[in-house]
Amino acid sequence: MRIHALVSIVMLASMGGSIALAQTRSRPVNGNGDNSHVISKINAGLYNLQSNGLASFTAKVTTDWALLLGTTPDPDVTKLLNDNWLTVSDDGNKVMIEVFPGPLSAQNNEVKGAFDGVRTGLNSFFQTWNRFAMSRPVPENGVQISHQGTETILKWKEGSNDLELRTDRDFVIRRLMIVGPALSTAVVPQFVKDSKGLRLVHYTEVFVPKEGFVNNRLDVSIDYQPIANNLLIKHLYFESVYQDQKANMAFDFSDFRVTPN
Repeated sequence: MRIHALVSIVMLASMGGSIALAQTRSRPVNGNGDNSHVISKINAGLYNLQSNGLASFTAKVTTDWALLLGTTPDPDVTKLLNDNWLTVSDDGNKVMIEVFPGPLSAQNNEVKGAFDGVRTGLNSFFQTWNRFAMSRPVPENGVQISHQGTETILKWKEGSNDLELRTDRDFVIRRLMIVGPALSTAVVPQFVKDSKGLRLVHYTEVFVPKEGFVNNRLDVSIDYQPIANNLLIKHLYFESVYQDQKANMAFDFSDFRVTPN
């Protein structure tokens, strides 16, 4: 298998996951003062699945192995890759990604390593996607708000990380900066607007470690499909660069089970 492709994805995903998991451990910086309505405008402007009546979902995820590996593996390996798939369960706070039917450890270590790599990549994706699509990107309290030209700047803390979110004059998110003890991450989202709000369709993450190589980047494109009065993921496409090593991944989502709130 093309090991460096998996390394590229796994290392970038590990970076993103270490930043995004701090989302559940926020603490105040300063009060909102009279600007608290800004937070409501930013959060309410997004297409938010939980606000649309979705509590959680489960889906089957299949991987384009030929794209990721850059070649067709041996027949035995190909059969194992195709006979197993991933299931993802997401309630906005906790994401579970499992191999089905599995387990793979007794079958082939190479295949197990491949699935471990894509699980890490997907977990990182959902940490970022949930912030914009399942929950709300800005906490209700503990946010410092200022204005610079046509931009609105919001700052707060999550655990040991400092976050800075910038919007345009219409309160559309243009960039989220997350500065941690060992790593800084810039997330640049792109949205499309429909009757239900701004829907995340693409984002770029640039990772800058305090020490080490700086050319680390992940681009993610998201297509959606209508499921039970919601728009849920249909297709994901990743393009990553880690220490000048490039890798691509693609996933298809199907067999959804949704739980309303």
